[in-house]
Amino acid sequence: MDKPQGTAAVLHETRIYEELVEEYGAPAADGLMTKAINDTLPNANITPADVGGFSKVTKALRTGKVDLQSTVDAGQQKARQATEDLLDGLKCREADDGISEEEEETDASS
Repeated sequence: MDKPQGTAAVLHETRIYEELVEEYGAPAADGLMTKAINDTLPNANITPADVGGFSKVTKALRTGKVDLQSTVDAGQQKARQATEDLLDGLKCREADDGISEEEEETDASS
C-alpha cells in the first residue's frame, strides 16, 4: 500500500498522534510528533508547542461545529456593507459641498 499523502496523510498522522496521547500523554506525543516532523523536514523547525496548538485546533474542528466558510461570508458581508456606507457618506458629503459652493457663488455675484 502506498503511503498516504495530502489530507489523507494529515488524518493518518493525526490518528497516530491521538493514540499516542491516549497511551503516553500529550507531552510525550507532542515530543514524538515534533521529532518525526523535524527529522523528515529539518527546516520546519516545529516545536512541541506548535504540535500542541495544532492538536487543539484539530480537536475543535473534529466537533463538526466549526464553519469557517460562514465566518468568511459574514466578514465579507460586513466589509461590503461598511464600504457601501462609507461611499454613501462620501456621496452625501460631496452633494452637500456642491450645494454650498453654488450658494457661495450666488451670494458672491449678488
